[in-house]
Amino acid sequence: MIKPQPSGKIKGTRGRPNQKDARLKDIVMKAAHLFYQNGYARTTTREIAEAAGISKGLLYYYINSKEDFLGLFIDTAIESFGGYNQEILDMLPNVSSAMALKRAVREFISGLDALQDMILFWYHESRYMSRSQIDRVIEQELRVVAFFEAIINTGHQNGEFSEDDTNLAAYQIHALCINWALKRWYLKNRYSLEDYISKIQKSALAIAGYKVK
Repeated sequence: MIKPQPSGKIKGTRGRPNQKDARLKDIVMKAAHLFYQNGYARTTTREIAEAAGISKGLLYYYINSKEDFLGLFIDTAIESFGGYNQEILDMLPNVSSAMALKRAVREFISGLDALQDMILFWYHESRYMSRSQIDRVIEQELRVVAFFEAIINTGHQNGEFSEDDTNLAAYQIHALCINWALKRWYLKNRYSLEDYISKIQKSALAIAGYKVK
């Protein structure tokens, strides 16, 4: 069973407020938006502080340098996705696998919507990330795929799903979900968040081979 990963602390923060701090979360989100909008190299810490409505001096209470945001983005995603992953897996003995898969799709796409600037940063400006940071992003993606696979495996075992290649099915569902962030320039002109979630829920059940009863 997949277990949620604990939020890590950025090296060098000297025991300052961690990822649960509401203001730090706001600063992280503002930084992600600026990095997406203006590019990582062109965004200054002064601009981040101004966007967050704090002084540059206070910004350095939370971080040591702009590079800290690269790790904070990953911590944010792990914390965001890890909690509901375990909650849904814990539900499996008491709900249908189809219901769990639909809930998983909803939570994942909703999380992607909230973190879309960070997701796009990983894909568009990964050259600024260290090898270890890129590895952590990959590990997070694999955790989500394994999460979907665990639900599909359960459904296959109890006869709800017919797809034998549960790993490929999980990757396909993950890809459909993450397109909400990667292709938002197109999708958001055609679908509301709720419409997209509903369509991908139906697609996910079809990919898993849901046997309608």
